[in-house]
Amino acid sequence: IAKANAAVQPGTTVVLTGAFVKEVIAPARSGTAAAPIVYTAGSAGASLDQPGLVGSIPYEVYLGARSYVTVSGLTIGNSNYVDAPVANTGVVLRSSDHITFAHNTFDHMQMQLIGSDDNTIANNTGAYAGGIALIYDGHLVIENSAVVQNTQTGTGFGVGGIRTWGVF
Repeated sequence: IAKANAAVQPGTTVVLTGAFVKEVIAPARSGTAAAPIVYTAGSAGASLDQPGLVGSIPYEVYLGARSYVTVSGLTIGNSNYVDAPVANTGVVLRSSDHITFAHNTFDHMQMQLIGSDDNTIANNTGAYAGGIALIYDGHLVIENSAVVQNTQTGTGFGVGGIRTWGVF
């Protein structure tokens, strides 16, 4: 995934197949409205488990100041979170716009959108997910997305759903 992150250009589609452990989707550049960058699962499926590093911070997907990126068809989870939460937030959009997450499965992780605008999260499912945190976020469309079995009993780290801080 690191090689793909470095090589992507507007219009690139990265097809992932298999299980990826401690790797992160973090494209080096943005797509465009006419030519988004797409990360998608191949016909055999693809999963990300446990965070990789962006600098020294663990993420599974990190889109910092990126535009026009689509992530679809992946299972994004953190098996470390099953027994004890770890210091990562899974998927983070920071100062990003026109990002689409569609047809993904989130398992034992959460998504944070921080200072991001005009993003779409559609047709995803989550199991034991930490939910979606909107922190100073602008326009966001969430449609046909379900979070199931959304309890974190005994962890003290909250239950999922959608939490907002300073959303405008």
